[in-house]
Amino acid sequence: MKIRTRFALLIMLLTAGFALSVVTVMETLLRDHLVSAQEEWAETLVRSVAEGVAQDTIDGEILQARDYLRRIVAKDTALSYIYVTSFDGRLFSHTFDDEFPKALAERLLSADRALSHAVFSTERGDIHEVIAPLIEGMDAYLHIGVSHERINELIADARDDLVLVILTVAIVGLGVALTLGYRIGQPLRQLVDQIQRFGQVGDNIKIEVGTSEPDIKNLAGAFNEMVASRWSAEAELRESEQQLRLVTDALPALITYVDTSQRYRFVNKVAERWFARSQSEIVGHTIAEVLDQSTTDDTHVRSMAALAGESQSFEKRQLYPDGQERWISSSYIPHKNEAGEIVGSLALVIDISERHILEERLHRSQKMEAVGQLTGGIAHEFNNLLQVVAGNIALLEENVPSDLVTGRSFDAINRNVTRGADLTSRLLSFSRQQPLAPKALVIDKILAEMQELLRQTLGETIEVKIGSVKGIWIAEADPGQLESALLNLALNARDAMPGGGIITLSADNIQLDERMAATHEEEASGDYVMLSLADNGSGMSEDDISHAFEPFFTTKDVGKGTGLGLSMVYGFAQQSGGFVEIESELGSGTTMRLYLPRLVGTKEDEAATQGALLEAAATADGTILLVEDDADVRESLAAQLTSLGYRVIEAEDGTAALAALSDAPNIDLLFTDVVMPGGLSGVELARRTLALRPELKILYSTGYSEEFIVEAGDMPDSAIVLRKPYDKSKLAATIAQTLN
Repeated sequence: MKIRTRFALLIMLLTAGFALSVVTVMETLLRDHLVSAQEEWAETLVRSVAEGVAQDTIDGEILQARDYLRRIVAKDTALSYIYVTSFDGRLFSHTFDDEFPKALAERLLSADRALSHAVFSTERGDIHEVIAPLIEGMDAYLHIGVSHERINELIADARDDLVLVILTVAIVGLGVALTLGYRIGQPLRQLVDQIQRFGQVGDNIKIEVGTSEPDIKNLAGAFNEMVASRWSAEAELRESEQQLRLVTDALPALITYVDTSQRYRFVNKVAERWFARSQSEIVGHTIAEVLDQSTTDDTHVRSMAALAGESQSFEKRQLYPDGQERWISSSYIPHKNEAGEIVGSLALVIDISERHILEERLHRSQKMEAVGQLTGGIAHEFNNLLQVVAGNIALLEENVPSDLVTGRSFDAINRNVTRGADLTSRLLSFSRQQPLAPKALVIDKILAEMQELLRQTLGETIEVKIGSVKGIWIAEADPGQLESALLNLALNARDAMPGGGIITLSADNIQLDERMAATHEEEASGDYVMLSLADNGSGMSEDDISHAFEPFFTTKDVGKGTGLGLSMVYGFAQQSGGFVEIESELGSGTTMRLYLPRLVGTKEDEAATQGALLEAAATADGTILLVEDDADVRESLAAQLTSLGYRVIEAEDGTAALAALSDAPNIDLLFTDVVMPGGLSGVELARRTLALRPELKILYSTGYSEEFIVEAGDMPDSAIVLRKPYDKSKLAATIAQTLN
């Protein structure tokens, strides 16, 4: 129903209600007035009739009194009856045709004789009875009954007139209502239509109504203010949501929010990618509906704990629906409303896989570094032992008569000294203390030579192939150590293929940026030449791979391997500025990758090397100050130098050597160990000695690598270093070269 019609009906109903109220009031007032007038008339009539019938009553003329009373009743239709009581209180005369009414008879029995009024209901309507005494002071009364029927007729006539008035007023009110309804309803309808459009569209609209009614205009203005305020609040909310979305989508972390029913209410871009679903496929759905079984159980438990008020932080490995297994750092945080009730939980999950890998690599690197320091120290001490054995064997060979038995013994001792030197060389290689002579390497030629060597070494059951080696950069490494490293890798591959198989050698150019270099322990970005040796053997387990480069670790039977082959390769790669990787799977073979730094630019030709070492002179002359902290090594070297014809002054450390210099002015050569206890290294001793005697010759000896020599002090580039272990002939030639 339209507003105008409703308004018109409202006005008409109000008008009709008002008119009915007026009619009711007027009818009541009219009735009261007519009743009051009738009572006054009845009281006047009763006194007049009482005077007329009083004598008849005194005389006992009942019939005469009845005729008189009936004539009075007949003259006025308003009178219903008249009756008289005698002086003894009994009924004297009346105008009733039939029996005297029972109600009136009961009244006669009462002792009430005072002037009064009474109302009786009869079939003809209400009767108003007026009572008056016939003669003052006597117990005789006149009773006149007046009917209200005439009053009712008059009121009914008046009501008809009032109804006509009501109809007239209603018609006029309807017209006025329609007019006002049109004037008020039209702008109201416009207002309602625009409000409905706002409800449907929700645009930022402004309502305008064509009316001068202040209330409607104020209503439209208030609505416009409400819409503007709401639109501004919604705009701010949308902007805040966009900023929140921008921030959460930019974060490299999974962010989700679930309500108490475990339904997702918010997810960011990372969550969409990890869940392999769009936002519309996640928001509004439960955890069980979004995630597969492999991730649902744990996520459900963690979420339920957060919804119970328990904040959680943990790290674990987890497989996600996108197929990626990640190491994650997760936090689940309960969300409470202002009343303190938990209404949801927030999950923040960060992918720490790269950090976890780097931590594992760092741990492994630290472990390998510690093992390397241990093996380097052992190798150094072992070199000193070998030096003592080699020196004393040389002396024995000169002084003990040679026969078949002693010759074989000396050969066996020398052979095992050589094996011991090779073992220490492997240990030093792992600990990156093996002296290297890096050179420019043409990889295709290196691999071609290795193919032939491996074919002869590995046997006929092993096929050696060469893969792609075109356009390979020039690498920089020690060629002898590289050959040894490739040979060790090939021997391991052969052992993994007891029934025979294929070994493939290949090479490639690799450029590592900073991100890629971060995934390789201890490596920097740059250009590398990668040498690959792949086999189709039994493969390695993850546990074996994690321990493969540790010294003395081997999966071979006892007596079939030292466990130093891969350790030597690892140390060689690290010391050369590269690194080594293993890719393997049980039953699918193994690929070893050796990364060597690319040689950039050209090097100036080094000065022509010294000619072949001179044969030690049959006799030699000069005084040598021998400085060695190991007593056995010092004693052995002193004996060998004496047998060569030199005079020898021994000192156990740098302090003793300086004292000897001051006591013996004729010293031709300072022969000193590089690393010594007591705070004075061989390099520092040489520096102080040269400050006193610039013409003095210096010869260094060490079992350590270049790195330890650098740590011992600044050694001149022209310094001659004799590396342990060495035999007597090399000792004699080196001393002769230094002195000459």
